[in-house]
Amino acid sequence: FKAKLKKIKIPENYYPIEENGKDNRYFKTEKELEDQPISKRYVYRGDWDGTFKYGWSDNPAWVLYDMLIARRYGLGDQVSESQINKWDLYKIARFCDNVDRDGYFLGVPDGRGGIEPRFSCNIMFTEGTKIFDSINSIAAIFRGVVFFQNSTVNFSDDRIKDPDLLFSNSNVSDGLLSDSIYKRDEKYHAVEVSYKNR
Repeated sequence: FKAKLKKIKIPENYYPIEENGKDNRYFKTEKELEDQPISKRYVYRGDWDGTFKYGWSDNPAWVLYDMLIARRYGLGDQVSESQINKWDLYKIARFCDNVDRDGYFLGVPDGRGGIEPRFSCNIMFTEGTKIFDSINSIAAIFRGVVFFQNSTVNFSDDRIKDPDLLFSNSNVSDGLLSDSIYKRDEKYHAVEVSYKNR
């Protein structure tokens, strides 16, 4: 049997499930997805204003958020919602669902000819599992980590991201890369970067 279990907090603009309970992110064939009207593929509608509603979700990012804020079985007594970087978690959630920039579901092949979200979390903790182990298990589903920095719970995952800076001869002091343990000339705002010569 299939059970939806507990409703959790999900973004106000997140609509993966229709009123009749059909999940718009699971398809038995690629053709079924292609035949779907575009309005049914709209999982994230518009920009998110940071507010939540209650609903069912198997998105590991929102299951993780629930584990962090729940007072009965999570870290809710130690961490407030204002300390959680929900904006980064939102980006991770969209990656888990595999939607395009406009919020339309793209999905990934499920290995049986169908289409499904990139990552989903259907998990039940039935024994006395430590909360930190549970949180790390859920973060591992989307190949991520949870860390506490500057009084904020932050998240990181291995999504492909644009590089922050490319180093070349044109943007290196005097056009030279060299190994050194000394500070560079103070007139440059230098960042020490380790690299390997190939």
